[in-house]
Formats: sequence, C-alpha cells, structure tokens
Amino acid sequence: MQDDTIVNFDLVLKVLLLPALVFLINTYFSSCKGKCLTVYVRGNGTKILGSSGSLKTSGFCIMSSLPFTGVMIAFFNCLGSWIKQVRELENNLYFNAGRGSVLTSNGTVEMEACIMDGNTKNCGAVSGLTTVVNAISLARLVMEKTPHIYLAFEGAEAFAREQGVETTDSSHFITPRNIERLKQAKEANKVQVDYNTRPIPKDDKTPAPSGDSQLGTVGCVAVDSFGHLAAATSTGGLVNKMVGRIGDTPVIGAGTYANKLCAVSATGQGEAIIRATVARDVAALMEYKGLSLKEAADYVIEQSAPKGTTGLIAVSATGEVTMPFNTTGMFRACATEDGHTELAIW
Repeated sequence: MQDDTIVNFDLVLKVLLLPALVFLINTYFSSCKGKCLTVYVRGNGTKILGSSGSLKTSGFCIMSSLPFTGVMIAFFNCLGSWIKQVRELENNLYFNAGRGSVLTSNGTVEMEACIMDGNTKNCGAVSGLTTVVNAISLARLVMEKTPHIYLAFEGAEAFAREQGVETTDSSHFITPRNIERLKQAKEANKVQVDYNTRPIPKDDKTPAPSGDSQLGTVGCVAVDSFGHLAAATSTGGLVNKMVGRIGDTPVIGAGTYANKLCAVSATGQGEAIIRATVARDVAALMEYKGLSLKEAADYVIEQSAPKGTTGLIAVSATGEVTMPFNTTGMFRACATEDGHTELAIW
C-alpha cells in the first residue's frame, strides 16, 4: 500500500478505536477493583484530509498507521494495574513504544520513558534503552529504587540488569515495518516526523506545519479518589533520529509532569515541546494564575506551542479532563462505568 491510501473512517472506528477502547476497559476493570471513574484512549495529532470522514495513512496496516495514547482516571492504589496497561501498549508493535519503536539513523532502537507521582513529585526517567522490554517499568524503578531521576544508555541498561528487569536481544525491536520507514526516511535524507505529513530536513529549524514527532507514543495520566495524580509516557522517538537524540518524553516538565494540581502527558514534535516546557506550563498556569485545567492547557496549546506540533492529555485533582491539540485532528475516546462512551477525532 502507498502513502496515498485512503482508509474509510467508519472502518477505522470499527476495527481500531472501539476494540482498543474495549481492551483497555476490560483489562483494567478486571485487574483493579477500585472506583475507576473514566477511561480515555487518545491519539497523537495527525493530519486529517477533508471533512467526509476519510483520512490519509501510511498504509502498512490500519493499526500501524494510527498513533494512540491511553489515558486513565483511576484508583491510584491500583498503580500496578495502571502501569500494566502501559506495558501492554509497549508490547504491541503497532505503537511507537517498546516492541514497535522506530529506528535511529543506525537502524537501532533507543527507547525512552518517564513516570511522575504528583503527590510527592517523585519521578523516574530513562533514555537510550536497546534491550529493555518495558521502558516504563525501568522508569518506575529509577523513581522507587535510586536517589536519581534520570538514567540513560549503558547506565540505564546496567541498572535494568541489576534489578532483574526483563531484557531481550535488540533484534526483537527491529520490525519489518520500521525498517521500511527508516529506508524511506534515509532515501529522502529526512528525520521522519509523521508518516502522514512532510518530513523535517535534518538542517531545518522550523517545525512541520502539522503532524507529530512520535508515531504512537504511549501516555497515561491518572488521579485517585484522594486527588493524588500521576503521569507516564513511553516512546521510541523519531524515525531516522540521530543516535543519542533525546526527545521530550523523559524530560520532566516537557513531555511529562505531575503535581498536586494536575498530571500532563504531551505528544508531538519533541523539540518544540521541550522549548515550550509544555507539561510544566500547564501546571504553572494553574498554580500561579489560578486558571482551570482547561484554560491552562488551551493557553499552552494555542499560545505557547507552535501550531501543528503538539497535543496533550491532562487530568486535575478534581477529575477534570482535557485533551487539546493544535494539529488538524486527534483520535480520542472515553467510557465511564455508567455506560457513557464517546469517540472523536476533530
């Protein structure tokens, strides 16, 4: 299939959105008996063509070309169950995290992840992982088992082995689809920002007009019945990125942040998100300007982050949820225990 493949919108909803939503709801509810309020499934910003309900995708397969991020408002004492859902998404090769991570210019993977507890501001982040099966698990161990916040590359790998974290040969992460993505990016001498948008030349300092830097970054935000908040994000980064490149995901305050007011996980063009300190700015506007979560997130997306580069998911201590984006569209869905469901793109 070619880049101009048109996927029927109704088929996308039936084949991808609803099964993904049902999967998250069923697996979460079955493993956690807490009072789960809401579950969301949200996709990275993507270029959507026209208003007739069709969208342009890369065409390898429906699921591989649509980026998704999960959001959960959940009973925080079920943190193990919540992290398990991130792990499940990392294990799914259709997401740009874990098993499906895109490749560097050397044809290798360098995965990164971050987790933050808003109540204590404890956090853990990892980058440059090549053998760790679940980066989010290692990030949690950095938070809980070390005096540090951030471990990267060989140091992070050594810590993973020390802690008995599951590892595998790096070839496990090299999938045919991502080999093809890298090949296309190299032929164009580009760093691939999004399969549905214009790639960014390596020497181009301006952001792409639309699209996101991460194909299927996995992200979650959570709040428990006491108002305790947490955020987590995991990704493989950019197609054909330079070896050693670190994106926004593991940078506290950029791609991931949580405090006693809100939890935020961002997605999009990593360099733009870092410059705009997207996640922290949402919290700062609430803290210092007294804005609501929606007002703060809308300001950051509309006034701070360059247009066409950023989307975020956020939840407040009172359970308010917002998911703004400045790309053309963003896949998102929600369901509540009372049976309410919602699906949206624009």
